[in-house]
This record gives sequence, C-alpha cells and structure tokens, in this order.
Amino acid sequence: MALLDVHFFSQVLMNQAAVSVLLPDEGEGPFPVLYLLHGISNDHTHWVRKSNIERYAAAHGLAVIMPSVGRSYYADQKVGYDYFTYVAQELPQAMGAMFPLSQRRADTFAAGLSMGGYGAIKLALNNPERYAAAVSLSGCLDLAGLVDGLAAQGLAAQPLPEKLKRGAEELKRAFGSPEEFAGSDNDLMGLADRMDPACCPALYLACGTEDPLMHCNRSFTALLDRKGIPYTWFEGPGGHEWDFWDSQIRRALDWMEEEGGLHGGHTR
Repeated sequence: MALLDVHFFSQVLMNQAAVSVLLPDEGEGPFPVLYLLHGISNDHTHWVRKSNIERYAAAHGLAVIMPSVGRSYYADQKVGYDYFTYVAQELPQAMGAMFPLSQRRADTFAAGLSMGGYGAIKLALNNPERYAAAVSLSGCLDLAGLVDGLAAQGLAAQPLPEKLKRGAEELKRAFGSPEEFAGSDNDLMGLADRMDPACCPALYLACGTEDPLMHCNRSFTALLDRKGIPYTWFEGPGGHEWDFWDSQIRRALDWMEEEGGLHGGHTR
C-alpha cells in the first residue's frame, strides 16, 4: 500500500484541506474505496497511527480516504463551515480526479469511530444511492439523547460536566437549537425513521460493553428494529478505545467482503 499525505484547496471550505490516503500499489484500479472518518479529538492521521488499517485494507485491495474535519460533527455548521458538503460531495470528486477510484455504488463504503461513526451513517442515510455499506464503531448515533443518557447512567461526575458543557456548545455551533436538529438531515434517528428499508445501505454497528455511548447505539438499533431496517450488530468487552476499534475495523472489512456490501443481515 502507498500512504499519501494530500493537501488541496477546498472550494467548499475556502481553505486548505488535509487528507491521508491509502492506495493499493498493485493493480491499476479502479479500486473500491472506503471513506474512513475520525473521532472528535482525532484528525486524518489517527487511523493510520493508532490502528492496522493499512494492513487490513491491503488484504482487501481497498483504497482508504481519511479526511480531517476538526470537531465539526461532519455537519454543514450553523456557525462554521460546510463540512458535510465537503465530505459528501467535494471530497469524492477531488479524490476521484486524483486517484483511480471506483465510482460504483457497490464499491463505495463509509466507516468511522465515535463522531466519525455518526458521520459515516449520516453519509449513508442521506445518500443511499452512493454507498453500498456504512460502519459505525462506538458511534454517537442518537445525539439528541446523548447528554440525558449520560446523566441517566450516573456518569455526570467529574470530569464529565465540563466535557458535557463543551460538547453542548459544539453541538449548538454545528446544529443550532434542539428544535432545528430534531428531524433534520443531521438527526440519524429522524433519517432512519424516514428510510425505506429496501433502499438502505448495509449497516454494521459495533460498540463496547463498557463504552459510555452504548445507550446511543441501543436507542438507534431499537429504532432500526421497529422500522425493519436490517443491520449487523456486534457488542463485546471494551470501552471507547483503539483496541476495540482496531479489532472491529478488521472485522467490518471482512464483513463488507462477505456481504458484498449489499446484503446486510441482523446478527447478534
């Protein structure tokens, strides 16, 4: 695999954009492509630095595109920049112009951890015609219930209150008021509620049993169950940590190949 550090001027962000790219160094392409999204305290380098994604992607002949979006929640922010438009539209166009990437839906995937898990599912549910499958690892899938859920679990102890306050401010900058968020194209619960199960990309969702975001995953999967939307679910020992994400991205890539990206099933 070739590891490329790409910088280009984004017309959407009106700024330089940074992207890490893994590209197969055997074959001519076009290669299947995974858009792999980072978490809220990470950047475009973390997947390569903290996991074995290069080795896993090589085994599947998969190109991997890893953009940097700061703490944006992959949103067209109310106060800030249009990061969702950048990742959903401009980034695939720019990367497709630079590298031999497949443009077929069957060869296009999204995945991420934590905030990036939210972003990957948002990409897929807003653009089901573009993505064969999406993967969320420890994703914050029910953002509206995040703060209330943490408090209900008795986790509102130091140092979480300051983090929750900061998080609430970031959510407001990204999405505006709770009323603006609810039912919008940023609200995964609303998106899933409106999704036609026959059109939904295959979904792989995983979360560690010690992860404080487990409640966000359970509320989201409960909605998928009510709607009859198929998904593959994994839970096992682990917290909000790289050991869990590394093992799960490997499992998710195997799942993508086994399922063909198109035939998601509900397994436990």
